[in-house]
Amino acid sequence: MNIHKILNKTIATILFAVCFVTSAVSASASTNKISPKGDSDVVSEDLTIEKQFDELLKNSSSLLERQIILKKAHEMNISSESFNENVLSKTDLDILNGIVDIQTSKNNDKKIITNKSTKLSNEIRIQQKVTVAGVSMPDYALWPKIYKQATNTSCSAGTIYTVAKYIGAKPPKQANIMKFWKSKWGVTYPDLPLVRNYMNSYLPGKPSDYVPYVYKKYGGSQKTFNKDLKSNVLHYQPMILNIKNSSGKTNWPYTTNGHFCMCNGLLTWESNKYFIGDPFYFSSYVSGAKANNGELKRTWTQLNNVITNKFGSGSQHYLT
Repeated sequence: MNIHKILNKTIATILFAVCFVTSAVSASASTNKISPKGDSDVVSEDLTIEKQFDELLKNSSSLLERQIILKKAHEMNISSESFNENVLSKTDLDILNGIVDIQTSKNNDKKIITNKSTKLSNEIRIQQKVTVAGVSMPDYALWPKIYKQATNTSCSAGTIYTVAKYIGAKPPKQANIMKFWKSKWGVTYPDLPLVRNYMNSYLPGKPSDYVPYVYKKYGGSQKTFNKDLKSNVLHYQPMILNIKNSSGKTNWPYTTNGHFCMCNGLLTWESNKYFIGDPFYFSSYVSGAKANNGELKRTWTQLNNVITNKFGSGSQHYLT
């Protein structure tokens, strides 16, 4: 083989390599643009609801916090036998059994926005109930300001920041939240249990009447989902979701292998659509988002199809 043929073959090989790398980078960039990364790179211990409440009660730091935990346990049908490591007083048992209710200092009426087409007052509309999938839902939703995630890969931080600002906490910058996963647990992308841990133990500035989150599997049941969503709305704390949409826009406006967002209520006056707060659903990330500012609506079928995690179907969980 003469020198010209060797030279031509070498140049062709170099050009092919350059084209391949350029193509790969372009494809990667395109994929990142439409597919936010937030899927976990860790599998936390799947604690039962009972164990989570037992630990929450054991680590409670005030009487009010203890009572709030017991009240939430009552709402989720947790029995006294579940608190193996705690001694329950008569007052504790009365709260847990729903005999005694507790009053907190939350006053977020300004955050309630009902159907703007009606002239009924908030107080009257709250009393009106619409039964959806066997649950009498409150006729209003939470309307937090949705904060856009700072980067294409920081949906966990964007979701936490939005929830924290809404409930009156004092969250750090999103970049610092992302650094927290690495410094505390050595992961880049957290799973739902780690987000729960952050919200309950590491979120600064939580109000005194903060209601702790628990990690729950709902098994595809709309009734279970609605019951927990109702509790979240009545406590003025958005439900936190981890969704996955493999292809198409039927169920979600874009594809994603793993993404954190919020469910802020059921819009009973809009054909019972679920009101979603999504830190990725902004025009800079999704062209179709336009001026929706992170807000979208989905039917139960659409929502149920995307509430899953990377570990397979049948693992539908959320933070409630």
